Amino acid sequence: MKNIKEDEKRNRRPIIIDRPDLLGSSRRWTEWGITTIGWVMWVFICRPILIALLWALGLRVFYHQMVKLGGLGGIVELFWIYFWVVVAIWIIIRSWNLYNYLKFRNKNARKHSRPVGAREIEKFFKLPSECLGGVHSSSVVEVDFIERNDIRVKDISKDRGAVYSGHFDPGSLDRRLMRLRRLKDS
Repeated sequence: MKNIKEDEKRNRRPIIIDRPDLLGSSRRWTEWGITTIGWVMWVFICRPILIALLWALGLRVFYHQMVKLGGLGGIVELFWIYFWVVVAIWIIIRSWNLYNYLKFRNKNARKHSRPVGAREIEKFFKLPSECLGGVHSSSVVEVDFIERNDIRVKDISKDRGAVYSGHFDPGSLDRRLMRLRRLKDS
């Protein structure tokens, strides 16, 4: 009987808990990751219980501070101050709302500019007249601002590969924006 137990001891591999150095790095990281996921799941599952316990503890602290130590007396003494501060805040917010309503009641702050047509875009960017017609029907378009005021429009859908070059004057854009701002303000 003694010989059988000695044979079992010799043939048996050591337990990992006794020899952690036998674990490979990939297995160690895998086990660490699975353990972390398990702890995170456990925290999310136990979170409602933890919140309920903290809430009960909060009620105990509230009872101790407000009832046993007399904190409610201070609230009763300061009730009218609290009340008038809340009323003042409400009046300030309602006054601001009324001011904004009266200021903007007949004005639509969301004015939309008219849609820009293909001819206007071609004219502004000095593109050839066939550019936007071809680009409009394609599914993938690449627009590059090459240098300071140069633009290149590429139709890269399927096998078209058309490239159009243009140029624009940033000063004209500034003038248009100023004109739009004047129209918006009036």
